[in-house]
Amino acid sequence: MSYEENKRLIVKLLLSIVFLGSATVFIVDGEYPIHQMWSPNLVEIGNSLFLTFGIPFEVASLLILAAVFGAIHMVRREEP
Repeated sequence: MSYEENKRLIVKLLLSIVFLGSATVFIVDGEYPIHQMWSPNLVEIGNSLFLTFGIPFEVASLLILAAVFGAIHMVRREEP
């Protein structure tokens, strides 16, 4: 391995350790008030899915579809 590859590996390892450490601290030390949690019924879930999050979901699905088509186009090789 070259010096640059070793440097990148060390940076990746340090970032992974920092991320996992902070996630562990937040999970272990976090207080979760069960009595204040929202317990929705089916009507509220349906309204939030179709009214509130409908358009962002469709936009995200179109972006993912475009990304898939772009990836297929980039990977496909032209025959001579």
